[in-house]
Parts: sequence; C-alpha cells; structure tokens
Amino acid sequence: DLIIPSSVTTIGHYVFRYCHNLESLVIPEGVQTIGNYIFYDCTSLEAVYYPESVTSIGTGSYKVAYVIEGSFIHRYATGRGYKYKLIERYDLYFVV
Repeated sequence: DLIIPSSVTTIGHYVFRYCHNLESLVIPEGVQTIGNYIFYDCTSLEAVYYPESVTSIGTGSYKVAYVIEGSFIHRYATGRGYKYKLIERYDLYFVV
C-alpha cells in the first residue's frame, strides 16, 4: 500500500508516473494542490479518493474517484462529465 504522509499539501507533476501496480489511492486530507498527469500510465489504477481539502487539480490528474458531495473535486468532476462515486466521510475506510 502507498501511504502519503498527512503533512503533504502538494502532489507534484507526474509523481506516480509508471506505477503499473497502483490499483487505488487515498489522498489524505490536507492536500490542496495536485499537479499535472500524476497518474500517467498507471495502467492498474481503478479508483482514487480525493479529500475535501483539494482546491486545484492539474491536467490529466483525474481518475474515477470517490468524492464527498459539494467538495471541489465533486464540482470539478460534475462540470466535466467525469465518473465518480459519492461517499460519506465515514465510508472512506471502505474505499480501498
């Protein structure tokens, strides 16, 4: 399992590039900015949880997501017609 420390506030460009075995990821609360193409060529990635703290997401960095209703990422996905699944905060433990 990949664990992003809770102290991280920014995820840079191409961070998980070519992580072919990455199947799911929980981005922790506190991350505000996500760079471009962070999941470039992550061929096994099926789902990502984006926290409410995200306020900016780069080009090509959205994957099928678990989102909290009304969050930035929920509005982002809805506005672009992207697939997502709404969850409650307590459902996070069952996402991955």
